[in-house]
Amino acid sequence: MKPQDNKNPAPRVSVVIASYNYAHFVPLAIESALAQTMTDLEIIVVDDGSTDNTREAVAHFAAHPQVCLEHIAHVGHPQAKNHGVRLARGEYVAFLDADDIWQPTKLARQLELFAGRPEVGVVYTRRACIDVAGRALVVEETPLYRGRVVEPLVFDNFVCFSSAMARRSLLGAGGCFDETLNDPIDYDLWLRLALRCQFDYVEEPLVLYRVGHASMSRTNNRWREQVDRVMLRFFVEYGGSEAVAPAVVRRHKYTRWCAMGLAARGHAPRIALANYLRAIACRPWAPTAWYGLAALLVPERGRRWYRRLLGRPADWRQPQLARV
Repeated sequence: MKPQDNKNPAPRVSVVIASYNYAHFVPLAIESALAQTMTDLEIIVVDDGSTDNTREAVAHFAAHPQVCLEHIAHVGHPQAKNHGVRLARGEYVAFLDADDIWQPTKLARQLELFAGRPEVGVVYTRRACIDVAGRALVVEETPLYRGRVVEPLVFDNFVCFSSAMARRSLLGAGGCFDETLNDPIDYDLWLRLALRCQFDYVEEPLVLYRVGHASMSRTNNRWREQVDRVMLRFFVEYGGSEAVAPAVVRRHKYTRWCAMGLAARGHAPRIALANYLRAIACRPWAPTAWYGLAALLVPERGRRWYRRLLGRPADWRQPQLARV
């Protein structure tokens, strides 16, 4: 059957893959979805107007009864992903970036955690990182969380996009990704879903997450601005300020202002100063902003003071709010 044929029974899982100029990688992603031990699925591949040879690279999958190939004009990856979600017919939607790869038991292991638990709306897994050539990389493990994950999610996007599976009923018929954003569309979605359902995760790394190729790089300033937009809407429009403790809201503001101070310290000292002062006004007893302020105003002395007090280098680590 073809996934878009509504005369056939709906599959249990819809896999959505959006691709733009990933001709070298997307066949591997599709093959990893077809290799799943859980076979009641459809695979919706949205080619977002690629200008490379993606069409030729995926053409042979058109004959496969579980694969639906959609070639559309270039609209951007949020719109392309939403197009795939609108075509999905499964009870669950699993996302897979075109440059990533699944392990064969991924979907089966996730469905086990959904079984008999209507309160769980999203199940994700650990990831293992690989480089462009598919070689394993050693990276620091990210703490994962289950249950009500709103508060930890405020500080870190710990859900790997290609590892996530969600109930389609939570995503809405019109799509689920904010098309006004570019970089943190997954983070925005997880925050909204965390207000509505519980999360769970599979401990095994069932996704091979590819890093290091140029097409995945992003402009830090644009990314930071968009994350700030996401967080403002989360707290003001989505009701996030009511879902988390006031102390968590203050700590998030403090963390963001410290991060913005650090980012501006080298090239925009006035902006850095303003952000450090906002952070100090928010949590005057917390040390990080004071250390950053000292490094800004008296750089050498401030760094020495920082090293003496903390016993580590004077760079305050910026939290990565939308890593994946």
